[in-house]
Amino acid sequence: MELKTNLSFFSLLEDTTTFMRNRLKQFLIFSVVYTLFAILMSYFVTSTLFNFDAISFQPNQVNGSFFVVIFLMVSIQMAAFCAGISNFNLGQKFDSKFFIEKFFSNFIKILLTFLAMIVITIMASIIISILSLVLNLILNKQLTLFLMALIFIVLFIFLSIFIIYFCTTLIDPNQQKSWFEQMSISFKLVFKNKLITIIALISYFVILALSLYLYKIATTSIFSFIVMTVLGIIFSIYSCFLQIFLVSFFYRIYFLSVNQNEQFTPQQNDNQNGNNGLIV
Repeated sequence: MELKTNLSFFSLLEDTTTFMRNRLKQFLIFSVVYTLFAILMSYFVTSTLFNFDAISFQPNQVNGSFFVVIFLMVSIQMAAFCAGISNFNLGQKFDSKFFIEKFFSNFIKILLTFLAMIVITIMASIIISILSLVLNLILNKQLTLFLMALIFIVLFIFLSIFIIYFCTTLIDPNQQKSWFEQMSISFKLVFKNKLITIIALISYFVILALSLYLYKIATTSIFSFIVMTVLGIIFSIYSCFLQIFLVSFFYRIYFLSVNQNEQFTPQQNDNQNGNNGLIV
């Protein structure tokens, strides 16, 4: 598949902003509901199933089943997140039947993706370990550490972009592709429009880091558990909204890359509630 590469960052940003603005109420409600769902699920899993100490952040029993449950929990949350965005990509009203169908489809594919990534991560760790030993023999320690840090940064960016693109293939309400086809498209898109995606990803992390810094400053002198909890929930809702914006931005790249005949017509398409699968 030949993918389009001549996309404009500012056009994508404008289209994504238009899409979010036209569905602001829906996404704010979804962010609240999703955040509360994720918090309650995390609390139930950590506190009820594994007697997790919320104060010292030390689980009383960490074993294989703990990581399996965490793995399933994250998959469920990601599946719900993608299904929600997909629903509002299809139209401005919530469709429970569509959401449930999309959720279960997403859940299976996310599980398969995580399993594949675990295998790839193990293989990559072995290769990096061997590479580190070789570099230690021919380079000094400082330069080796620098090169290894650079490799980890590149891998982190690559995996982050790949995961986001895979989420975009799940969001597409009209996609009929198999899991292998979605993985292939996601992999190809990582190497297309690299500058745009890296700028978007770095911008997201910078905004999130600054927001987290301001949140820490705001909560430094607060000793009320209730106030801290409320502020923590508000920050989580805000973070969820940022994630929706980022994924919507990447979805725009995905859609225009795999549908080369589409043009930037946000105002026209956004007035249509038809099943066109286009974020505008």
